[in-house]
Amino acid sequence: MSKRLVIVIAGIALIALVAVYSASQADRVHKPDHQHGDHETQVATSATSELSGQLQDGVRVVKVRAFKYGFDPDPIVVKVGEKVRLEVTSSDVRHGLGISDIDVNVLTLKGKTGVAEFIAEEAGEFHVHCSVYCGAGHGKMHGLLVVLER
Repeated sequence: MSKRLVIVIAGIALIALVAVYSASQADRVHKPDHQHGDHETQVATSATSELSGQLQDGVRVVKVRAFKYGFDPDPIVVKVGEKVRLEVTSSDVRHGLGISDIDVNVLTLKGKTGVAEFIAEEAGEFHVHCSVYCGAGHGKMHGLLVVLER
């Protein structure tokens, strides 16, 4: 094989590697944890959403299923001032449910339930994400917590 042919093949291989690497990094683009903007409009459009879970002894208990690559229910809808208990169960692999703006992070394994409790102090829409690498679509595993005014 000629030296020139080896250089051409090496160049093509390098270009292919760069393309694959770039595609794999596309899922790692930072997405803001909290969407700024017109929250009143965002919350108003969500006001028709049904509240998630059930009230049990003054606590809104929401059973959340984590799966490749999403959460159910999505969105999670609660009211300002409610004490919220998220019971997160994975139906396939290890997952995490993180809500950075309100300092929530719960981990769960397949078939197991992890629990997080918090008080919904502020109305708005909050970004929910998987906080544990769970596979190729991990970077696209997002959801929403909607906290409605009373």
